[in-house]
Amino acid sequence: MNSLFRVSYTISFFFLFSSLCNTSILVAAHDPYDPTGNITIKWDVMSWTPDGYVAVVDIVNSQLYRTVQPPGWKLGWTWARRDEDEILWSVFGGQAIDQGNCSRFISNIPHSCSKRPVIVDLPTDTTLNQRITNCCRGGRLSSRYQAINKSTASFQISVGNAGTTNRTVRMPKNFTFVGGRAEYTCGPAKMARLSRFTTPDGRRITQALLTWKVVCTYKRANVANKLPTCCVSLSSFNQQKKANCPTNSCGRRMETCNTQGNPGIVPPLLKCTDHMCPVNIKLQILQQPKEKGAYMTVNVSIVNFNYRMNYIDWTLLVNHPFINKLTRVIHANHKQFPNIKMAQLMWGIKRRNDIITTSGRKGSAISWVMQLYKDSSTNATSTSSSCKKDWCAPNEILFNGDRCVIASL
Repeated sequence: MNSLFRVSYTISFFFLFSSLCNTSILVAAHDPYDPTGNITIKWDVMSWTPDGYVAVVDIVNSQLYRTVQPPGWKLGWTWARRDEDEILWSVFGGQAIDQGNCSRFISNIPHSCSKRPVIVDLPTDTTLNQRITNCCRGGRLSSRYQAINKSTASFQISVGNAGTTNRTVRMPKNFTFVGGRAEYTCGPAKMARLSRFTTPDGRRITQALLTWKVVCTYKRANVANKLPTCCVSLSSFNQQKKANCPTNSCGRRMETCNTQGNPGIVPPLLKCTDHMCPVNIKLQILQQPKEKGAYMTVNVSIVNFNYRMNYIDWTLLVNHPFINKLTRVIHANHKQFPNIKMAQLMWGIKRRNDIITTSGRKGSAISWVMQLYKDSSTNATSTSSSCKKDWCAPNEILFNGDRCVIASL
């Protein structure tokens, strides 16, 4: 009887432990800074044509701090018809990467006959007759916290060989979205409330004939297999106390770097450094508080070691024990995260430091100053295990959504 009890107890404990492990995995996949952030695809059918319809597709970045950097966004899908695939007669504000097999057409060749078209954005110098509103930024999307007016991209498509009524038209399926170098997982297209639009004069409201929505979420599972792209170093004002980025913080990249500091005619990927990171964030204390209830001034700088990549509309997420006492930021924008007192999002000021240029060029290193108020309550709320006297290392720093390796004090 006792052995039977022990067996049943062991089995019960195993299932309980397994359920707890599964729960912890689910929690780990949850983004505490932006639990509801996503990329939303909105597909509005605006008018019917003799063999299909005209639609406007919006890509809305609803993420608080993740941007879409070059090479920009890519949106793909599979047409739903089985008897004869739909075609794209034309695209404005974007273009299909592959035209596909259009050999069955003798004249009036479609823009794309691919069963699985992939659309990308147009460059900033696109002519007016190919533009629509919210297009042509080279595929870049700002985060919602930075600039809501730059967080949406749009393109217009004319679809042929498709249904011509609400009953005969078919929703595309198998949507995919790539945001720069980040991958996303997209759900199925679903019917949504019809979109409403206000005419330019503000005197009339129109609405779409049909609206579909697709929600795409950031693939956090890929983060574990991805090399870090940035590291954080710490130093005092006189450089007597400093914590450099660990050697090879971002992996061994010797075959892709240049030791001379001269990129040459065909530049390598990045400049060789001890840490081998494309980006180095430096935190330097300019003024240390000598007593409780004083201000601490910190200089923040970002150095780009890439030879081939600019960072435009970059973001820096700072999670620090003292950041909830942030009183002033000079030469940068900032905003506190909702429900997370120790996290602030920072980004550049337009035409001043919103672009970090390639290594070796003017603007490849930018900086700004932040002022923190340190009092006894700050000490009490500090949970960082890396606090040394009056200074604590950041809990986390994310550059453009990627976690950085932080030097040890």
